[in-house]
Amino acid sequence: MIGQTISHYRILEKLGEGGMGVVYKAEDTKLKRTVALKFLPPELTRDQSAKTRFIHEAQAASALQHHNICTIHEIDETKDGRLFIAMDCYEGETLKEKIARGPLPIRQAVDIASQVAAGLSKAHEAGMVHRDIKPANIMVTKDGVVKLLDFGLAKLAGSTKVTRTGTTVGTAAYMSPEQATGRDLDVRSDLWSLGVVLYEMLAGAPPFRGDHEQAVIYQIVNGEPEPLTNCRGDVQAALVAVVDKSLQKDPGTRYQTAAAMVHDLVTLAGDVPVRDRTPSGTRIGRRRVVLVTIVSAMVMIAGVILLVRNLSQHPGSTSPQRKMIVVLPFENLGSPEDEYFANGITEEITSRLAVLRALGVISRTSAFHYKGTDKTVKQIAKELGVDYLLEGTVRWDRSGERGNRIRITPQLIRASDDTHLWSDRYDRVIDDIFAVQSEIADEVVRHLDIALSPNATRTAEIGMTGNLEAYKTYLRGLEADARSEVDFTSEPMQTAVRLFQRATELDPEFALAYAHLCVARCQLYHYGHDRTRECLALAKFAVDRALTLQPALPQGHIALGIYYYWGERRYDEALRAFSVGLGDLPSEADALLGMASIRRRQGKFTEAIDTMKKTMELDPRAPGIPYEMALTFAALRKYADALGLCDRSVSLSPDQSASYGLKAVIYWDGLADLRRARAVVDEMPMKVGRTELWRYRQALFERNYAEALEELSGTPVESFDKSEDSNPKSLLLAYAYELLGEPDSARASFSRARSSLEKRIGAEPEDARLHGALGLAYAGLGLKKEAIREAELAVEKLPVSKDALCGPYRIIELSQVCTMIGDYDRALELLDQALSLPTYGIGPGSLRLDPRWDPLRDHPRFQRLLEKYPVPKE
Repeated sequence: MIGQTISHYRILEKLGEGGMGVVYKAEDTKLKRTVALKFLPPELTRDQSAKTRFIHEAQAASALQHHNICTIHEIDETKDGRLFIAMDCYEGETLKEKIARGPLPIRQAVDIASQVAAGLSKAHEAGMVHRDIKPANIMVTKDGVVKLLDFGLAKLAGSTKVTRTGTTVGTAAYMSPEQATGRDLDVRSDLWSLGVVLYEMLAGAPPFRGDHEQAVIYQIVNGEPEPLTNCRGDVQAALVAVVDKSLQKDPGTRYQTAAAMVHDLVTLAGDVPVRDRTPSGTRIGRRRVVLVTIVSAMVMIAGVILLVRNLSQHPGSTSPQRKMIVVLPFENLGSPEDEYFANGITEEITSRLAVLRALGVISRTSAFHYKGTDKTVKQIAKELGVDYLLEGTVRWDRSGERGNRIRITPQLIRASDDTHLWSDRYDRVIDDIFAVQSEIADEVVRHLDIALSPNATRTAEIGMTGNLEAYKTYLRGLEADARSEVDFTSEPMQTAVRLFQRATELDPEFALAYAHLCVARCQLYHYGHDRTRECLALAKFAVDRALTLQPALPQGHIALGIYYYWGERRYDEALRAFSVGLGDLPSEADALLGMASIRRRQGKFTEAIDTMKKTMELDPRAPGIPYEMALTFAALRKYADALGLCDRSVSLSPDQSASYGLKAVIYWDGLADLRRARAVVDEMPMKVGRTELWRYRQALFERNYAEALEELSGTPVESFDKSEDSNPKSLLLAYAYELLGEPDSARASFSRARSSLEKRIGAEPEDARLHGALGLAYAGLGLKKEAIREAELAVEKLPVSKDALCGPYRIIELSQVCTMIGDYDRALELLDQALSLPTYGIGPGSLRLDPRWDPLRDHPRFQRLLEKYPVPKE
């Protein structure tokens, strides 16, 4: 066929042949590009129904736009009715060819497996199961990018019930037990096959072997593979665990999603040694052992020389493998009103660098901590743990003499010796701003001697606009969004929503603006400013639009993860989306923090802390990360650790009130230390509606109910929304009036709280916090049946199994309702249950201080609780 033209494809050369067809390299004469054409065996498509099903399957596969899935351009057929697929042609080799040369280095094997899993995650999300994951169907390009091949072909072969020419023992070796025995398949079958491939990359041979196909199948169904550690002595226990979990014969105990496997592999990748050894336990001949030993020694010597050279040049470098950089805020030399533009350029250059796996990029929050600083390069580098700094100036000239122009002067500095490695001046018309940002990022990468893959370049560019007005509006949105990170009030979030919305109106194809619009709307929902379904629906519309425009947009997948997490509490989907986004944007601290927060809500508190520590490396100056870690330690009742992290958060942002509040809670709930709690509350910066709430609580614990009333009466805030509760001011006032012995005033306040909460529940019926608060209002009015109903509904809507962090708070509310209506036995049972769980809503301190529990104090079971949960000694 070489030299022939099929449709508009001119056949150039034969690339390969297998059981599923022949592949040729061809020129697309219409679009002037090189493609691969795969001609399917005629016997696979003789049956018309099978042919139709395959075309539908191939059409679905062609819609899978992901950098780890081979792109399909079209399906066509020759004049004699033979089907062929036109797809991207890649320079590289199959994984089968790589493994034929011997086991792979651990780091490379983990990287390949994580890329395969990321591609499968995308396919599984679209409802597609590959069914034939094996090394021959995995292409590794020269840039190290993995491409999954042959989606849909295994299903076609199975549906036609034709014995494939070329079926081998090797193909059978990758079948899952359910596939080998003819049972129904789902996505978990692909994950088994990937586990087999990962085992083979590490051991040099698949885990299930035999002299013929039936022998292999018998081993798959009944046998156990040789332990990896027998084949290779340097494999980590965590990696063995990933392989073992993939190869569970029962699909129910296997990885349930590719995203979960991606997460474990990506997490593991950070712990793999840079120079992992060639496996000494692999069964290879003596002569090859000698050769490998010599080569390994040469590589080790070369590595030592390279390391010494690098250390002599860069003594401040923290890792010979991953260089760390911070992009400091570019200084605005123009009009003050252009400050947003300089900040936006800084952020966009940061985003372009953040796609590189070999480069650790400090996040915007920590970088902007040094805006206007007088600290030296070495001081900044030491505080952030970076090797390099990129800084610069921006001037926007509107004088008109040379047109509307922008001048950017960046400079790259090596921290260890303050050497300026590169600087330049870009003097362009403003319309060239998009190209300038890319050129600056490319120059930084070149001077850091980092390979810039085509895939990374494409990732950095996708989703952007060519509309300058849309871009400027988008940058203003980023500025408002940055303010919302330190000021959780409604105003900056609403402003960000308005600006991102306007950017999408100016350019309806601005995918990145849609992604940020989704996140801004999710923030409004999460922080209690707009808890309506409409808010969530608009957020989902925005992220769907972003991913429709640019399916591979990493910020779009991260936005989708935030939507699933904050909006729907669909944790598995959120983790999958975060994993996909991190695959292309590995330095995205927000996605890592999102994953950590999800793990905490799943009850995996230790795992959450480990991930937060990694997040802190990328965002060391962000006050929110030590705060979240402190919250996690407080829930685990590790109060000393929590207090230290609160202090760190306060030192990073003295004006924010959250860490002060958490510190006071620790002294109340954990340590029963009213003196130190009072000192914290008095030191807290004034935040209308927040400071009064903490002072109110302090006064309640001190039994100064008149002061509590006074503190709360003066605030204009009508509703106090926090992550664990949502109390109207009238409900809190009712408690104080009741404790003061003013039943009429208490009843009037409980009644106002009831009306307020019933109205809010009408608009937000799924908010468990509102049902819990309404239960308390009903209890205060003596409506026992209604109170129990609402409090139990709150527990039902947010059980501990759904939210291990805030779920226990619903139990505490139910216990309080039972106390208020006189059901003391049940109240004590619920209190014991809550105290046995990780939570910061109650602890051994508040058990002793909180007046809510006064009716229970003479009960023998309450005395036993005091003994069971003593106040810890510091």
